[in-house]
Amino acid sequence: MTTTCSTRKYYYDFSGVVREVLESGIMGAMLGRMGLEESEWECVVLPGLRFLDYTSVGSSLPAHVDLPKAHPYHGLNSTHTIILYLADFEGGGETAMLKSVGGGEEAGNVVYMCKVRKGRALVFYHNHPHCGRMVEGVGKKILRGECYFRRREGGGTGGGGEDRCDKSGRLVV
Repeated sequence: MTTTCSTRKYYYDFSGVVREVLESGIMGAMLGRMGLEESEWECVVLPGLRFLDYTSVGSSLPAHVDLPKAHPYHGLNSTHTIILYLADFEGGGETAMLKSVGGGEEAGNVVYMCKVRKGRALVFYHNHPHCGRMVEGVGKKILRGECYFRRREGGGTGGGGEDRCDKSGRLVV
């Protein structure tokens, strides 16, 4: 029998308050690293969010990739996963970014290990393999969601509303 890795509580952000905070934080962190003008691009977080509370010692999430979700208002697909860590946690549970799904956490397959720290956000392409490492205690809490990036209406030289990523997940700049 498989241990459920977390208790999930679903939150639909009708008001947009949580999405606005996430969008602003993500754009602030990414703009400088990517050399983009804020007036050209926007991050759009989908309204369906999940709070995950890891309550089972020894649970983990096997290597996988995430699937896109369609925005309920206009149908554009998400391209990126958002994980926001809501509490500090020292008992394992790191998110491991992997070279391939098949390699799991084998030596040489881990590209990056994200430790659980309150306020830290991890944003990555849905098609990037990753896993949740085993939790050795209780108390890991995250907010999980999806987003995509697009040109602002009338912003930049490429016109308005284009998706920021092509179908393979590569940036379109």
